[in-house]
Amino acid sequence: MLDDDFEIDRGWTIDAGTYAEFSPSGTGIRAIYRGQLGNLKSHGEPYGLELFSSKGYVTITGNVQPAVEALGDEDTVAPVDERVLSMIQRRFKRELDARTEANYDAPPLGLSDKQIAQALEVLPKDLDYDAWLSVGMALHHKLCHTLGGSFNLPHAEVHTVVLPQAMAFNAAAAPEAMRRIERALGATGRASAAAGLFDLAHTNGAPVALKDIGMNEADLDRAAEIAVSNPYWNPRPFGSAQRGEIRDLLQRAYEGIRPD
Repeated sequence: MLDDDFEIDRGWTIDAGTYAEFSPSGTGIRAIYRGQLGNLKSHGEPYGLELFSSKGYVTITGNVQPAVEALGDEDTVAPVDERVLSMIQRRFKRELDARTEANYDAPPLGLSDKQIAQALEVLPKDLDYDAWLSVGMALHHKLCHTLGGSFNLPHAEVHTVVLPQAMAFNAAAAPEAMRRIERALGATGRASAAAGLFDLAHTNGAPVALKDIGMNEADLDRAAEIAVSNPYWNPRPFGSAQRGEIRDLLQRAYEGIRPD
């Protein structure tokens, strides 16, 4: 998947020759192809670019690019072609040159059809298309966009570190959601949802501190400023007035402090 992760004008469109849509934030464009391109990230001009083949996860929005509708590509997932490879080789020449070999064969799926069906069974039966599109990205996604996009931290790892801290920040504003998470983690009466998720990550060897995945402590002030300058929807609003609280959250995430 190619993902332009920088903020764009909603009037932009691309002819990708495959399914392409606006990202959940509405400020990026992603195109989905068949093939193995590796996992790479570039923040050069004129736009940032990320490749996901086997790490991280995505939310399909269905907010289709105008060119895709015009060309009838809504149901097309095209193979990687020479045009895409040429662009990737230009943008990621140094990283590709460092690889001993490149493999563009289709990767195996991480989940079987049966496993995907089982996962979908837990969703409410009346959860319709509009409900998916109305889900806000909230504080967690905003912080991860900030840390990944501005400080080049690894995608999956930064989400893992930030999520328990963002949940702790939002806990009082979403008590029923927290109770459900506690039940799912088997933490009811033992730990908060945020602490239970932190423990789950730590017990399984996942990172829990930004300092362990490449973040510099000196950059935390700038990260807090970026995050509150253009806040996403969140159950507990955050903006310039909450800058100090967001800075404290980032400090705890940097040090890997277990939430209460």
